[in-house]
Amino acid sequence: MGGVFSSGYHPGLHPVCILDATRDGKIICPSGKGVWIMGFEFDQEFACRYKMIWGDSERTGMIDPKRDVEAWRDLVEECRSGYSDSLAEYDFDLHVRDFLQRAIDSSALQLVNGYGDFRESIELIDREFIEIATVETPWVNTQGLGWWHLRLPARGGEEFSDDVRGRIGVVIGRI
Repeated sequence: MGGVFSSGYHPGLHPVCILDATRDGKIICPSGKGVWIMGFEFDQEFACRYKMIWGDSERTGMIDPKRDVEAWRDLVEECRSGYSDSLAEYDFDLHVRDFLQRAIDSSALQLVNGYGDFRESIELIDREFIEIATVETPWVNTQGLGWWHLRLPARGGEEFSDDVRGRIGVVIGRI
């Protein structure tokens, strides 16, 4: 390796990433060793490319493949034990899966080492969610919504089950 080419701004490259001096296009993150999640490690290139999907959006500082996959896993676990917040908060919490889908669909990310493990981990969590969220939502306009927005857990806490019944007329079990 020939050292750092430049730490300045490069069009199309996220600001936290820098190009390797060999000019082979390898992305290096200054943060170090990559990202560990669920038994495998995202290398630096994957983590940086993942961040690049969002460009300069407000979310950029919070973007992290490990954090997003773990947030999806945690939401599914919360649904398994009985989601206890409001329906609006549930919808907000589902947006992490929207972020993950955007990454799954990214042709640039599909070419990076670790993509297969990333996608497989999400598919595993998706299968768990499908087992738990067995109640279909009665949304009329589903255009642009991922399948995960069209399902509710079969049971929830008092606030969630009351909110679901009151707002959309669907009865789910209580924990």
